[in-house]
Amino acid sequence: MRFLPVYKKYREDVDFLMIYVREAHPTDKWWLAETKFMRLVSVLSNPYPSYDTREPRTIEERRAVASACKAKLLDDMPVYVDNMDNRVNQAYVGWPTRIYFLDKEGRVTYDSGLGPYGFSPEELEKELSMYVGGN
Repeated sequence: MRFLPVYKKYREDVDFLMIYVREAHPTDKWWLAETKFMRLVSVLSNPYPSYDTREPRTIEERRAVASACKAKLLDDMPVYVDNMDNRVNQAYVGWPTRIYFLDKEGRVTYDSGLGPYGFSPEELEKELSMYVGGN
C-alpha cells in the first residue's frame, strides 16, 4: 500500500492510527460484486490485496475484517474499529477512504478528500515533512 512508506518514514515523529469505519465493498451490498465477471474485473483492476467479505453485522465481525485488513496492508500500524453506530465515520466522513493529519492541538491541518481518488499519501508526506521539519 502506498501509505506504508510514509508511515514507516514518520512513525518515530508522528502518531499514526487507522480507524476501520465500515466495509467499502461488501459482497452482499456492492454492485460490482454481484457477478463473477465483475468480481474478476475488480480484482484485476485493484493493485492491492482484496478478499471477499460480507458487511459485518456485529462488532466482532467488524473487528475480524479490520484485523484481516491490517494483516494484509498495514504492517504494525495501530488499527482501531469504529462502533457499529459509525460515530467516527459520521464525525470525520472517513468512508470510503480519507487521511487526516491533526496537529498537537487536535486541529485538522490536512484532509485528503474522499478516496479513493483523493487518497494521496504523497500529499500527506508533504504536510508531514513541513510539520516534522518545523518542530
